[in-house]
Amino acid sequence: MTQHRSNTQALVDVSAWGEEPPHFIRLLADAVALSSRATVARQIGVSRSAVSTLLSNRYPSKTTNKIEQKVVDALGRVNCPTLGDITSAKCHRTRIRPFMNTNNQTIAQFRACANCPNNPNRRSQQDEQ
Repeated sequence: MTQHRSNTQALVDVSAWGEEPPHFIRLLADAVALSSRATVARQIGVSRSAVSTLLSNRYPSKTTNKIEQKVVDALGRVNCPTLGDITSAKCHRTRIRPFMNTNNQTIAQFRACANCPNNPNRRSQQDEQ
């Protein structure tokens, strides 16, 4: 049986996903181990039953792409060069914010986002030459 444990927290059974569950399922299992299915469901913006069916690999849809994106956005973490450890959702919100010449910190953040390795649309070094 494949189970996923987050540090010293309770085990969450993800054996229906095989030996190596997808990244978003591991994120989901870790979050559930730290709290509850209902709490995690509220964080993600889905029902508790959706969390349960995902963990048991019985989600009633041909694809899990949309819910996978919700899980990663809500529970995924990135190491931001300027803000430190933040959620994927905060990274996205910060990245798409329009340029505002309000203070040095927002200018530095905008520049950092434009060249950040976490930004799928980042400017390459060749674009700047």
